Amino acid sequence: MRAILRQALWFGLGAGLLEAAVLSAHHRLIHGFIYLSPHLVWMAPVANIAWFGIPALLLLLLSRWWPRLRAPGVTIGVFSFLAALSMLLIPSQLHRVAALVLALGIGIQAGRLLAKRSEGFNGLVRRTVPILAALVLLLAVGTIGWGIYRERRDAKRLGAARATAPNIVLIVLDTVRRASLSMYGYQRPTSPAMERWAARGVRFEHAFATASWTLPSHAGMFTGRLPHELSAGWLRPLDGTWPTLAETLRDQGYLTAGFVANILYCNRSFGLGRGFVHYEDYRIAPGEFLVNASIGRALSESHLVRQLVGYHDILSRKSGESISHAFLEWEARQGDRPWFAFLNYFDAHQPFFPPEPDRFGPTRDRALALLELRPHMGKIEDAEHRLTPGQVEAERNAYDAALAYLDSQVDLVLTELEQRGKLKNTIVIVTSDHGEQFMEHGLFDHGNSLYRFAIEVPLFLLGPGVPQVSVSDPVSLRDLPATVMDLIGRQSRFPGRSLRAVWSGTADSTVPVMSETSGPSPRRWFKSIVASNRHAIWSADSTELYDFAADPAEIRTLSGQRAGAEELDSLARTFQRETGQPPRP
Repeated sequence: MRAILRQALWFGLGAGLLEAAVLSAHHRLIHGFIYLSPHLVWMAPVANIAWFGIPALLLLLLSRWWPRLRAPGVTIGVFSFLAALSMLLIPSQLHRVAALVLALGIGIQAGRLLAKRSEGFNGLVRRTVPILAALVLLLAVGTIGWGIYRERRDAKRLGAARATAPNIVLIVLDTVRRASLSMYGYQRPTSPAMERWAARGVRFEHAFATASWTLPSHAGMFTGRLPHELSAGWLRPLDGTWPTLAETLRDQGYLTAGFVANILYCNRSFGLGRGFVHYEDYRIAPGEFLVNASIGRALSESHLVRQLVGYHDILSRKSGESISHAFLEWEARQGDRPWFAFLNYFDAHQPFFPPEPDRFGPTRDRALALLELRPHMGKIEDAEHRLTPGQVEAERNAYDAALAYLDSQVDLVLTELEQRGKLKNTIVIVTSDHGEQFMEHGLFDHGNSLYRFAIEVPLFLLGPGVPQVSVSDPVSLRDLPATVMDLIGRQSRFPGRSLRAVWSGTADSTVPVMSETSGPSPRRWFKSIVASNRHAIWSADSTELYDFAADPAEIRTLSGQRAGAEELDSLARTFQRETGQPPRP
């Protein structure tokens, strides 16, 4: 019995360490992204203790009736199969069935060969299990300890800050579109709390993200740059070419902290953590343990397994409540030094599983079978070709319920800050990185267009120096860094304009707003401009022009008309003047 359990432990730890080594080398040597926690180096071996331990217990149980299952050839063969499978599941190019067949062959051969030398092999296992366990423990202590040391070191390096400097909190509600918020006229009460808070400051009626997906949009909010100026791409992180808002505020003596739920594109390895002294992305949790081992990842991505267990959410998803509480607990430990906090909420991102999914209508008809589940996110791909009208409505019901939940979290955070007496000296910015589409223009999801549903987002500010006013002029989220620096009374190094000039009426109301999105395919690109009461969109396949005021749903394009063609030419020249490049290659 001990020999079998010891073999399971030895194979599990060894396979986990080897998997972590391969993925780490892939990441560091050829800069390939693995979308996994930096705790992978010790989480994978620990997770494998369970994945190898379960078969070990089954062998012991079944061997009561079939004693031959305890034979060295059988036990070593089973664990060799699992170890080989854990490695063969790493390359995405290898089909899962092929991986199973290859691993089975390796297991059978290993069982035959090592069974003849079982005594010597078991002796090796007995001697080296403590070494492997100690190595995993050392990696865990080192990884966790390094994070704690780095944060304390960076906090000590902060320079002096002005005593009267205001705090700043940037709240980004991932994937929240303006069109589905009641504060902008939507029929369902999805944002009553945000509407109340927005009435205490500046509410922008038409704010636009610089891109229709997470990474370049966040990067634009942090640097003031448009996507074509940034390195940020589907498999490329934001590099250090341009300073970020967090870096700049840190250099001004601000204590900087980030609390992110979108751990796919907002994790440190994608560059958005640059400048933050404290940054919470990946966490040590059961879901993370599961996906940090290749066998667990394969099971979590299996539609069959998901259907059998009835669980379709992201295993490592952070709820809005966890983000709110993490920030408030951190804030309660801070002294008099001013802080800049970035909160990223992920509850309105596919797949939608809010606490009250049926709040605005039934969600039982949801297209759960269409979820293309990935290690850290669920996404419906090509859903427009398969979703029924009932399924689309169910998805919208769930999405709206998620918005209402996020509304409660924004209310929780701001109410608590006010009760602590901190809100009066805190600049609050609430916005989103991009929108979402529910079959408008025949499209689902985001990142696949620049229609207003995909890029028009909520935006309001409140705090010291911010009046109570509503702004109707279109604005860009790229102006947030310059706005923050203006509000704290510091010179801005960021491009763009301060939005203070917009709400005070001193800015040029004709300033154009640009957005860009490109995909993995060279032909998947979009560029748009909002100017002169028009919204123009260029792509590889079409050119579209919409009346910004009269056609907010962008149902009828004006590009086929003679006047529309002339307007498009004028907008194209404006786009090139503002960005330094034409809207079409």
